This record gives sequence, C-alpha cells and structure tokens, in this order.
Amino acid sequence: MAEAARKYEDFIDTPFEGWRIDPAEVRELSRLSPARAIFHIALEWTIVFATIYLSRRVANPILAVPAYLLAVVIIGSRQHALLLMMHEATHWRMFNRKWLNDLVCEPFVTWPVLVSLRAFRHTHLQHHKYLNLPIDGDLQKKFEDPDWHFPVPRRQLFWSLTKQFTGLGLWYAIKIMRYGNADPAASGQTPLYRAVRLGYYASALALILYFHVFMLFVGYWLVPLGTCMVAFNKMRVLSEHPPIERATAYDTILEYQLGPLERILFEPKNCYYHIEHHSYPSVPFFNLPGLHRAMLANAEYRAALKPISYWEMLATLTR
Repeated sequence: MAEAARKYEDFIDTPFEGWRIDPAEVRELSRLSPARAIFHIALEWTIVFATIYLSRRVANPILAVPAYLLAVVIIGSRQHALLLMMHEATHWRMFNRKWLNDLVCEPFVTWPVLVSLRAFRHTHLQHHKYLNLPIDGDLQKKFEDPDWHFPVPRRQLFWSLTKQFTGLGLWYAIKIMRYGNADPAASGQTPLYRAVRLGYYASALALILYFHVFMLFVGYWLVPLGTCMVAFNKMRVLSEHPPIERATAYDTILEYQLGPLERILFEPKNCYYHIEHHSYPSVPFFNLPGLHRAMLANAEYRAALKPISYWEMLATLTR
C-alpha cells in the first residue's frame, strides 16, 4: 500500500447507506487506466496550443479581437478541465502508483494553474470526510462568503458570474489559488517540495523570456486563468453542492440534463456525477456514467433523483 495508489477498498465507505451496490461492481468500476490519464492530459494541452496557434493565424484585424476572445474562452475551459484532472489526482485516480500520480500531475496539471496538488488534496479529502457537516471546510468557506448566500436576486447572481468572466472578480481567483495552496506544513509541502516548485516556475519564466513570448503567455494563459477559468469553476461548484441539495439531506439529488456545450465548458470530465463521486470516490471520472447506471438499480437512489437542467438549477438560487 505504501507504493501502490489507494485501492477501491480505501474508498468503499459511503455516507449514503441506502445506496450501496455490489462491491464486485465497484471493484471493476474502480480500475484505473494510466493510458486514459495520459491521453486526457495531452488532449487538454493540445487544445490549448492549437487554440493559440489558430488565434494567432487570424490576420484580419476586424476578426482578430473576436478570435482572441474565443481563444480566452476555450483556453479557460481547458484550464478548468485541468482542475478536474487535478481532482482525479487528488484521489490517486490517474496512475497506479502514488509517486507516479504526483510526479506527472504536479508539473503538467496543477502547477500550471498555480495550485499545489498536495495542498488541494489536504483540504479536499477533509471535505469528503466531513461532507456537509459544520466542520466541512468547503461549507465553512461558503458560509463565510456573502457571495455564496442564496437565494439572491437574479441580477445579483448574473453580476456575480459576469465579474468572474470579465476579471472584475479577480479576488475570487485569488481565493481559489489560496485554497489550492493552503496550510503548507499540514499538507506535506516540505521545504524541498517548495524549492522544486519554485524552480519549476523560475525555469518556466526563463524559457518564456528566452523565446520572447511573455506577452503571449500573459494574454493566452494568465488572462483566461483569471477570467473564464474562474467563472467556469464557480459555475461547476454551484452545481455540485447547491443549497437545494444540502437543505434536503440528499432526499433530492439533482440529475443534470446537459447539452454538449455545457459539458465542455463547465461540466467536463463527467463531473456532473458529483453525488456518485462522493458515494464511491474510488471510481475514476471515465467510469462515473457506469457508476450512475449501476446505482440506478437502487430504488432509494432512483427515488431521490430530480431531472433538471443546469439553468433550472441556477433559477433555484434566485428569488
């Protein structure tokens, strides 16, 4: 166990006692696929670089600005997808060995979006352990933040999301980065780890300056990171634990009916199966649809489901 990633037995306990399914089925659904992990990481980076290339190829000055804004949206959505890959790495769901899981995911998934995998793992696993209890750190942060007190007037919710897309809500981006880098000592961010990470950023900056692409880096990486990525992240978080769900203690579970664009932009990597993930965190993202189908055999789970569109969910947050 010291060498291998955590197995499905480490995750089998679920707070939803009435929703248990056959452990053998969970075992099968919990099989990892390093090839898929590599493919998805490579896919996101390929989309990012292809988007930059195509955007820069637009020579018409009238079309250049719309092309750039579209690129910001696309890259921000892929940065958000990298955050979801980080979430998989947090649960050791990418590779079969812990050291390989972190060795690959830190430099190619988490550090580029300015987050520490170790720090996020420390806080996120506490969220799983104390889900929706007063000591759930995620819930505490929402209680402390007026921007997460619902219901609110529709115009207030619209303005809140608009601020994220335009960069006016940069403070929220800073909060995400702080959350993803919290408590260095408790999360295992040793002096050596912090030194290696600092060296990573220093080397990246040196290469950026050497190849004279600093303004491209700012425009095509930092701008999406502080705008669209933040907005898509907030929209996803709103869907994962909306107040309607907490208030009913899981008597009502929102079953999202999503279109392709919604899945690409703010619900990538099957993350809309969030209650299924909390029930069986050992199941990697690519098997969450299969887990959902397996759980449908349970009458209590089926009875709790409420089909709803993402936009209908947003409407429940307004008055």
